[in-house]
Amino acid sequence: NVNLKDCDNATCIHFAAGDGSVERMKILVEAGADVETASHAGTPLHWAAGKGNVEAVKYLISLNVDVNHTNDTHLPAVFLAAVSGSDACTAALAELKHIDLGAILSDNLTIVLRMG
Repeated sequence: NVNLKDCDNATCIHFAAGDGSVERMKILVEAGADVETASHAGTPLHWAAGKGNVEAVKYLISLNVDVNHTNDTHLPAVFLAAVSGSDACTAALAELKHIDLGAILSDNLTIVLRMG
């Protein structure tokens, strides 16, 4: 069962995304893995972005995942990419036309990007 969850609601695809293994993610998707399933830390996109795995982020984007989904602490994946210091992941997400970059967190924390 590729969608079996652990005690934090994480599945195999979360771990593959966090490791940046696009090859394993493809195998899991072919076997029916749910790319939108959320653990407490977020979706597989959150896991990939938070670890700075740009190829995994791009692969998940290609599957049309919800890039604006927030995790249990109300953070979208683009915030995790920025906090992890991954300019490549942050840019891959920020370039999407339908991504919400206007989220404001506690203490007026936002993502400030200079495009172009």
